[in-house]
Amino acid sequence: MRASRLSVFKADAASRSARRLGRVAWLALAMLVLSATGCRTHLSLRDNTVRTADTLTDLNYQQVLDNLARFHDNPGAMRRLPS
Repeated sequence: MRASRLSVFKADAASRSARRLGRVAWLALAMLVLSATGCRTHLSLRDNTVRTADTLTDLNYQQVLDNLARFHDNPGAMRRLPS
């Protein structure tokens, strides 16, 4: 009876060890795939930052042109400031 409990315990321990090894293998595979494909987040952020900066510059130029047109039509007009 005692020998059968010991063999069940050893089988259970072997099963847990195999599952743990399987999880480690999957984790290693996932890390390998992710490192091979590379992370492109920084490239996306860089491109979005450049586009946003260009958009802000365009908005500032448009605001200056609108103010110049307003002064041309009405010299006493108040300029509009960016908010």
